[in-house]
Amino acid sequence: FTTPNYYRLILNISHFTNKFMIINFFVLIFVLIFTWSFLGTSGTIGFLIGQFLVGILLSIFFNFSGTIWSNTKQFIEKKPTYLGTPVHVAVIFSDKLGDIFKDAIGPIIVDNIKFIILLAILFIVMIVKLDTFIY
Repeated sequence: FTTPNYYRLILNISHFTNKFMIINFFVLIFVLIFTWSFLGTSGTIGFLIGQFLVGILLSIFFNFSGTIWSNTKQFIEKKPTYLGTPVHVAVIFSDKLGDIFKDAIGPIIVDNIKFIILLAILFIVMIVKLDTFIY
């Protein structure tokens, strides 16, 4: 029986998260350029606003659902009649999913929103100048 290596687990999760965010950011930049080339400036601004609003809604959803699952587990574990029942086992697994939701996915979406805001500030000025230069 070996003890788990938590340091290695954290390194693996950090490496995967960094890789996922870099891929996500490059896809976002590519889609932004693609949107600008086919829909113009108004389509690009609409795309960025849509990304921002949907990101906020998803972040709220993941944070709230993760918190609700954690609170449900605490509520179930306070009642001794539920311990060891299938309800308790299901709540333990859903709490693990809730931890992933509120501790991993929610912050990634918040970082994505920050990147979209930064990208909007930088790209919109450039796109509007290019748009007036081209047309």
